[in-house]
Amino acid sequence: MKKCVVIHPLLFAVFPILSLFSHNVSSTSPVEIIRPIVIMVLVASALWLLLTLVVKDKRKAGIIVSTLLFLFFSYGYFFEALRGWTIAGITIGRCRYLLLLYAVVLVAVGHILARTRKELYQLTTGLNIVAIFLVAVPGSMAAYHIVIRPKPGIDGQMQIHKTMKPRRREELPDIYYIILDGYGRSDVLRKLYHYDNRPFLDYLAEKGFYIASHSRANYCQTSLSLSASLNFKYLNDLVSHIEVNCNDRRPLTEMIRNNTVASFLRQYGYVFVAFSSNYHGTEIPNADVYLAPPWGCPTEFETALLGTTLIRPIEFILASSPLQYTCRRKRLLFIFDQLGSMTEMDSPIFVFAHILAPHPPFIFGEHGEPIYHHGELPRGDGSRFMEAGTREEYVRDYPRQLSFVNQKVKQAINKILSTSQNPCIIILQGDHGPGSMLDWEDPNNTNFKERLSILNAYYLPGGDCQELYEGITPVNTFRVILNRYFGTDYQLLKDISYFSTWSHPYKFIDVTDAVIDTHIAAH
Repeated sequence: MKKCVVIHPLLFAVFPILSLFSHNVSSTSPVEIIRPIVIMVLVASALWLLLTLVVKDKRKAGIIVSTLLFLFFSYGYFFEALRGWTIAGITIGRCRYLLLLYAVVLVAVGHILARTRKELYQLTTGLNIVAIFLVAVPGSMAAYHIVIRPKPGIDGQMQIHKTMKPRRREELPDIYYIILDGYGRSDVLRKLYHYDNRPFLDYLAEKGFYIASHSRANYCQTSLSLSASLNFKYLNDLVSHIEVNCNDRRPLTEMIRNNTVASFLRQYGYVFVAFSSNYHGTEIPNADVYLAPPWGCPTEFETALLGTTLIRPIEFILASSPLQYTCRRKRLLFIFDQLGSMTEMDSPIFVFAHILAPHPPFIFGEHGEPIYHHGELPRGDGSRFMEAGTREEYVRDYPRQLSFVNQKVKQAINKILSTSQNPCIIILQGDHGPGSMLDWEDPNNTNFKERLSILNAYYLPGGDCQELYEGITPVNTFRVILNRYFGTDYQLLKDISYFSTWSHPYKFIDVTDAVIDTHIAAH
């Protein structure tokens, strides 16, 4: 009797995960693929064993499992490929027609296998070979990028001033750096979104915040912006060491994880606290304290993977609270709810919280009520949002989510200020502005002022804010803070705003003149 090992179901279970990872290797940690691989291998193994017991043939059971895996992981790709296709007046890309087609395929495969009397040795061997090839290609590509291909870039840290003057604990302020992703400036919100943000700004002013009323982002993308602010320098040196056409964002991730601010403050005994953002570019697992939700919510990579599977339509058919919505809400609420608890720590703390709101997806209403979308959840920003949504939806839902974000920020600030036993610095900052008029690949079709005008507010012990100014940009934020509270002498940099496309993040276009208000002089 011929021996025929059935391995293709396990390999077909791994292939979609490796394929997606290989296409996002520069923005995804290898750790993120471990859980989905383990889960899918266990599921495929259990199904194969169960079906083997049912059909009494391990080769037929393997073919059925591989068919199920193909149907499960191909839904999202077929849905996108067939979107808008019409035959005889029927839009075949709709969910119900695709599910019907999948049911027909599954029944046909089952019928053929039930009727055949062949041993299926050759078919099983062929599927094994195909599966090995499919896994080997993305696996080798991912390995090349991770292990062999050198990471472009340089050491992103500034030279740290070794002042190291002894300080008593009460002289060292706790520092909260809170990034509200995509939070626009008040004048932009009023003009483009018809949203009056004065009540929130009045609240901040009453609490003692200085509001930089004409602040701008230095860069239009999160990783670029935070690499600059956390290392308080522009990225010119980085660009000089890599190709301008490079789109590898790993150097930015390294600059954020090993940033100059945290390194400087550790000299004074600070504990670096970072919240999980669910965005790979700002995940800092090497922080002294890394806080993530205790439940098993999908990561950013896992959410993208689920979007390619049959789980997406099944959720909307069977569930009132789809997983992708629920988990995103829980992650955001976790950060807001935990921010005020940091005051209980004995050591001075530097807290970094990148909160993915009011940035899309829009999942909160004005009072925190859940928002659901029919069909695909628009997760991207700018022109990426428009692939699944409309500008009208963006303009309608952005201010609603922002209103709820304001409420949660107020609660966090109230708790920090009311429970802290030590002086504290609170920085509220947008990494960039909203993107209803952002085209990721066409600067000529982008509203620079919308994208680069940001909220930038500072709460400083004593309330003396003479070093701050209304046009300050994030690259100067920690130059001011360190100069004032730690005796450094960093010179303030010229406030410049750059735009770059998503495919060419390091090809910077100076758009300062297009963004700056004519009556506000650059510092």
